[in-house]
Amino acid sequence: MNEIVGRREAIVTAFSEWTAFCAARRGRSSEMLYPLIRKPEYSEILRAAHVSQDEFEKWHAKSTMAIHDASEERLSVGWGAKLINVYLKTRVYIARDFCSSNLIEFIHPPIDNMLVNNIRRMYGNRREIWQKISIFSSIAGISDYSSYRQIIDGCREIAKERQCLLIEVDELWQPVSRV
Repeated sequence: MNEIVGRREAIVTAFSEWTAFCAARRGRSSEMLYPLIRKPEYSEILRAAHVSQDEFEKWHAKSTMAIHDASEERLSVGWGAKLINVYLKTRVYIARDFCSSNLIEFIHPPIDNMLVNNIRRMYGNRREIWQKISIFSSIAGISDYSSYRQIIDGCREIAKERQCLLIEVDELWQPVSRV
């Protein structure tokens, strides 16, 4: 049984890394991105018996900044967060990896142009959401964690209204014709 679990973990880890790589590879090499994807200590949140929202948010900020710093600022804070978010979306939400039972409640949707453009289109008349999302110009333009956090807070408002998990705001990441 442990051999099966070990194999599954290896497959899920490799696939999670690959999806994060694919989300950010435009003009970037695997030699650059894979070490950055592996920079966060994912085991701190994946193997914990219970993770609070505050613990997750502190881990996420620390890990995003570690990626940004390790990239020697070749990746913006926005791109660092996206690497983590795609990795966790794959590992926690899609693969339902063997992790803290409540971690799925806190993981962030990957922020990018398509998601934000659809949010603007659907929620642009909602002041409490618009004020938080309007700072977004591009993922590369998210240069500090407080700006990133403000965008996530806008996504939290949407999740509350839609009565879904924060990560499920990512369903808005679709071609305009499908939303």
